[in-house]
Amino acid sequence: MGLNLLLSTNHIVIHSYSPVADFLLVVMCLLALLLIRQTFIKQSRTFRIFKSCFALLFIAAVSNIAFYYADLFSRQNTLLWILRAVYHISLLSLFCLYIAYLKILIVFPKNIGRKYTFLSFAILVVTGVADLASPLTGWGFHQDHYGIWYENILSTPFMVGYLLYLAVILFLLVCYRRRLPTALFHMLIFTETVCGLIVVMEAAMNTTSFLATTYFLPLLVVLYMLHANAYDPKTGALGSTSLDEYLRQ
Repeated sequence: MGLNLLLSTNHIVIHSYSPVADFLLVVMCLLALLLIRQTFIKQSRTFRIFKSCFALLFIAAVSNIAFYYADLFSRQNTLLWILRAVYHISLLSLFCLYIAYLKILIVFPKNIGRKYTFLSFAILVVTGVADLASPLTGWGFHQDHYGIWYENILSTPFMVGYLLYLAVILFLLVCYRRRLPTALFHMLIFTETVCGLIVVMEAAMNTTSFLATTYFLPLLVVLYMLHANAYDPKTGALGSTSLDEYLRQ
């Protein structure tokens, strides 16, 4: 339907969104989960958190696609509200899991770990509640008196939460970089910076078509650098860790 710009340059009709990137993301998440299953990676606590991140990303992509078609065909306000909330809260919750994963990877003392846990949940609760209430408060996703849905993307509860989480993650990576493998640290810093720039640039153009897709990139880095355990191409056999996990299951 193209970009249906309004008279105000700060707002845009929801139809500016294109579902193509989210369709691809759904396929990539399913493929990643299938590959994870076929490689029999050891089911540690960190890896269970990691798999949950893929599941939340899948839910976010599906809810955003459903939102697009619900807005296009049904225009049921309550359904649109619920789908938008599921999309945003899934992505914010994914940040919580990502921080929990980094905490285990960095190996914090319990007292420091609790502070970051409290901080990440506080951001989720505050921005999540504000996002749920946005149709009532008019801050972010809301409806005008003509019944048209608008979203000032640069100024939404979700964007506030996104930037806060990104700041916390970058702080953890930089502050505790000596506790991470150097190659992993450099790749995560590069990936998070690129993802943040993509999101801000998209928001400046009043669109979020690639928002959820940017979450996939850091997960791909972690999967490849920390959890991948490929088959031996000559023997076709699993690596020893994968074989142990296969026999355990």
